[in-house]
Amino acid sequence: MRLPPKKRPGNPILASDWNTLIDALAARTPQPGSGVELVFTSGGFTYRVRKTSASGSSSDDCPFGEILSFKDGDTIKTGIRGGVVYAGDKVWNVDHKALTLTATGTFKVWLEVGVTANVEDGVLLPGIKTSTAPEWKQVSGDGQYPNQTIPTAPSGTGKAIIAAGILTIKDESATFAKAGCGSISINHCPGILGHTRL
Repeated sequence: MRLPPKKRPGNPILASDWNTLIDALAARTPQPGSGVELVFTSGGFTYRVRKTSASGSSSDDCPFGEILSFKDGDTIKTGIRGGVVYAGDKVWNVDHKALTLTATGTFKVWLEVGVTANVEDGVLLPGIKTSTAPEWKQVSGDGQYPNQTIPTAPSGTGKAIIAAGILTIKDESATFAKAGCGSISINHCPGILGHTRL
């Protein structure tokens, strides 16, 4: 579909030009499809696949929010379920976090993700351009999580902290008070670094 020509200040906008423009925008607007949802964020949109019974995972799964047993080579381990992290142009498949069940105590657990926000001509813009691989972090205690590093111009770099929850290990058994459930989409608006659970 061909767009109408540019107008100069003071030129009238014809109804036919306006309607052509609206049709062109509608044709270029992403739409959800079969098995795919459109997720809006402060920096634009992304697609995510709807879970189905054929996806190989149970509808009861809780990425980043539950204890599970999993096979690592020939060894069965206990850990915290991983999941998917969407951040800028990257889609990270985060492995389960293996736990040491002999380490008795209470621990806060989080994910740390390095991000680079969109910057143009030295001005910080909404959205995330790219990111580094998420890392599991665990520290003894149940107090405050670390602070995030909010991106600033001109570098646009920052660090997102995503609280996973409070882990308790006692008698070689683990329980987990989750901070949330679901895969994660990190978003940025100048001065704010946040995330949504999917």
